Amino acid sequence: MPKTTSASDETTLVNPWPKRVIVRRGPNVAIKRSKDKEPLAARVKEVLSREMTPEVDLRPELTALRKRLAEAPDAEHAAARDAAAAFRSEPYFTRVACSFLFPSERAWVEADVADFAAEAKKKDGGGPGGIWRSNQRLLLLASLASFEDFLALVGKTTLAGPPDVLAVSRHDVFLGRWSTNYLATLLDGIGAGLLPLLRYYFDYSSIADVARAIAAIPTDEAMTLLVDRADDKHGMAGLTDAVAAFPVRAARVLGERVASKGKNHALVKPMIPTGAAAPETSAAEVPAGLASPPWAQKKGKAKAPAAIETRPLAYAPSMTWEPGERERFRESFLRSSKWDVFEEDAAKWKAKAATASEAEWKGLVDGSGYDSALAYMYGPKELCVDSIRKAIAEAAPRKAIISYLAEAIAQQELDILDSLVLQASTRAADVVPWFAPYDAPVLAPIVARLAHVKKLKAATEGWLTRHPRAAAVGLIPDAVGKAGAEKKAATATLQLLARSGHAGVVREVAAQYGAEVSSALEAIVGADPRLTKEPKAPSFWSPGTLPPILVGGAPLPAEALENLRVMLALNELDDPYPGLAEVLAACDRGSLAAFGWELFEAWQRAGSPAAERWALVALGVLGDDDTARKLAPLVAAWPGDGGHARAVVGLDVLRAIGSDVALTGVHAIAEHGKFDALQELAKKHIDAVAAARGLTLDELDDRLVPPVLDKVTKKSQLRRFERSMIAERRWSRADFEAYVVRPPAVGEIVRALVWGVFDAKNALVTTFRVAEDGTLADVKDAAFTLKEAAGHAVGIVHPLSLSDAELRAWGDRFGDYMLIQPFAQLQRGRFAGADVIAAIDGVKGKKVPTGKVLKLADYGWRRGEPQDSGHVGWMTRDTSIGTLYLHLEDGFIAGAIGESPEQTIGPLRLGRGADAIDATVVKELGAVEASELAHALSSITS
Repeated sequence: MPKTTSASDETTLVNPWPKRVIVRRGPNVAIKRSKDKEPLAARVKEVLSREMTPEVDLRPELTALRKRLAEAPDAEHAAARDAAAAFRSEPYFTRVACSFLFPSERAWVEADVADFAAEAKKKDGGGPGGIWRSNQRLLLLASLASFEDFLALVGKTTLAGPPDVLAVSRHDVFLGRWSTNYLATLLDGIGAGLLPLLRYYFDYSSIADVARAIAAIPTDEAMTLLVDRADDKHGMAGLTDAVAAFPVRAARVLGERVASKGKNHALVKPMIPTGAAAPETSAAEVPAGLASPPWAQKKGKAKAPAAIETRPLAYAPSMTWEPGERERFRESFLRSSKWDVFEEDAAKWKAKAATASEAEWKGLVDGSGYDSALAYMYGPKELCVDSIRKAIAEAAPRKAIISYLAEAIAQQELDILDSLVLQASTRAADVVPWFAPYDAPVLAPIVARLAHVKKLKAATEGWLTRHPRAAAVGLIPDAVGKAGAEKKAATATLQLLARSGHAGVVREVAAQYGAEVSSALEAIVGADPRLTKEPKAPSFWSPGTLPPILVGGAPLPAEALENLRVMLALNELDDPYPGLAEVLAACDRGSLAAFGWELFEAWQRAGSPAAERWALVALGVLGDDDTARKLAPLVAAWPGDGGHARAVVGLDVLRAIGSDVALTGVHAIAEHGKFDALQELAKKHIDAVAAARGLTLDELDDRLVPPVLDKVTKKSQLRRFERSMIAERRWSRADFEAYVVRPPAVGEIVRALVWGVFDAKNALVTTFRVAEDGTLADVKDAAFTLKEAAGHAVGIVHPLSLSDAELRAWGDRFGDYMLIQPFAQLQRGRFAGADVIAAIDGVKGKKVPTGKVLKLADYGWRRGEPQDSGHVGWMTRDTSIGTLYLHLEDGFIAGAIGESPEQTIGPLRLGRGADAIDATVVKELGAVEASELAHALSSITS
């Protein structure tokens, strides 16, 4: 970050790029002394004596030489300058090189600037004196000491018109490999005088480096320019730097803008540094973790422990399949396949697995395409093992992976473990997700090597926590062995295991290796490498502009805030920083949330730098419900601004906040997010939360109803209740009262529906409605009370369960209260037996608008998986007897639906390869399922 100046020193230029090279002689250049022993004068002569042509770029050598000159003692520098003076009569490019090496020789620089226009007219590459414009322009730029020098170089008295008309273009100054070094050098050489040029470029194009350069200039004019451009993301990032560097000036300039209500006053108001602070928390009240953090405790550098050479313990590998896991592996490709024909073939071979001959299976094993997958899924193990081993052995050198690895693992198990390790040698990232059932130490080093890869985190940590003993056996030899990548990965992974609750297992295994290893492992298991780190503060970190964090009513002192910053920077949502929870517990929760949000907004104003994403992650531990309400819409919108990666972290943060309000934000993205990838990820978060809470997705949906419904969320809730009726979902009395009757947001929907009490056999016992005041009433409007009864539950009544008289009576009652039903309940079509078959036959062969076909989604149908070229040829719906497929004769292309305005409805099948369903199949469906099937199909032709 730019160094913060004191109140008495806000006239000093700040270097905005401390890690970039400033190639200029002077006191601002801080470079380690060169180890080059060659006399400088001799080196200058040698470089300047070379033939300088467009084909040879000497800028790297000249830059290195200028660095040496910048740090040279005066006498040595003078001798080198005299050596260069002898070359001032040489061709132009050599003269420019002299000026570059000695920019303090103003007469040389001014002469070269004066000759630039004439030299620029010469033909490129015209011998040693010919001009290579890029080289000469940039070397001259690095030699300038005033804005007037720049004007002279471009042949102007003022800057007017677009920058691209200048002889020195903005691409020379700001873009390309060398540009940032030259901009830093210009700023160092010209100082505040560079502001007119920076303003000129920034007025034409928002460039991040230009904004940072403006922020480094210690003048009111520079800061005012950034205030004027605070509505631009780079301008705001520059202003954030300037406020941090010059807080006294910022308080005055920004304060004046806010007082006058001038341009961007609302944007800059939160950035004004605070004035006199309230009395700080006493030292005794500061949480211990903030008063004396590990990095503040000076310790000598620990001597690296001696390497211990040891062999892994004997450990018999085994398979540890979880319920249903082997079946999922066996049909992994089938589950993910988008190919109609593969599913049909899989169903055929599964059915004949017990009767197929050895020759038939061998034909599949030796076949091509997905034939081998069918053999791995359902064929004899002994016929396939050699084929699998050969496929893996041939794939490994090509850095490929066999297509049906999961099926092969499910069939062969330990028989192909060695082949699996071979495949992991070239494509570990593709293989590790399938390690899950293997309890084998040989896999531990592979997992450790990839444990830092974020997209593999679930797979690697899942294997480690599932097989902690095997992991410890496989990693301890590397952890206590000689230094190197293997030791580093093993150490970090064992520490992760220890922090995940398996320290006891690691210590137990270490003891089996002997006392020496056990002692060495104790230092590893008990250490957290983060405890000694102290990451530097970013440019947007300005505690004086942030709300105070209160402990016992008093704000934390500056030193404690600085230590909290370090903790937050080292904290991870899935691996909390040790002691952070205790520190936060001692602080006022409301003040933590306010502090966290302002810190997050400062990060956003700074351009949301990915390297400092901890400011966003911090909301997961500092935030509250109000934080979640403000963050969720930002997360939903970020992908549209190129911020998908940021949005992914945002979902993690909302989930970490963990309240129903925060999860409602995640749920909203899952239900109607605009960006498919983020929406799918949000759905996975919701699935995981439901599983962790022991709830079904429907039960979680009940708990995540937003407090107010807009047009989009109201439509979503309508569909949710209609799906509940179609699926015959039931609520307990307690859940019905808590999540259906009480939430005001869904009251309008709930009050316009007929509800019923159902017995243990799902038979309707009685009906009722929810009144305006939340009480219950029967069809005669008499008060109704829900009573606890064994096996009884509440649900939305499907009209199939009501007689004609009951339908009329409820229709009249709703009419009396002028209630309009949110979806067709009482007026819904009722179908049974022959009526269902008639509805199915009635749509076959009909031409229907594609939009109406897609509306089947409102009734629980889904689009089929896109096939080759993205073609979708069916709609599907899950039922109690299997998946129904409604075939579309025309189909459509996913992503180009408008090109297929109509669909000819094909047959309805139970399974893609089956015959069209008939009355026998319909009888197997539940009564409501059959009626809803007919109702949905009738809707697309009405």
